[in-house]
Amino acid sequence: MIAKGFPEDSKIMYVANIFKFKHLKTWNLELCATSAGQDQILHTRLSNLPVLQKEEL
Repeated sequence: MIAKGFPEDSKIMYVANIFKFKHLKTWNLELCATSAGQDQILHTRLSNLPVLQKEEL
């Protein structure tokens, strides 16, 4: 993945939450991603959704 803070070999398992901070205008996604056998909860802006799409190799 190319999104900042996500490991290169990570795979999104599910969307945990969609949220918006009161002081910001942007919506965010909280995602459960697995990388090297470890699950981790990461978040990113909803506008990054096209970057997170599955790529065909």
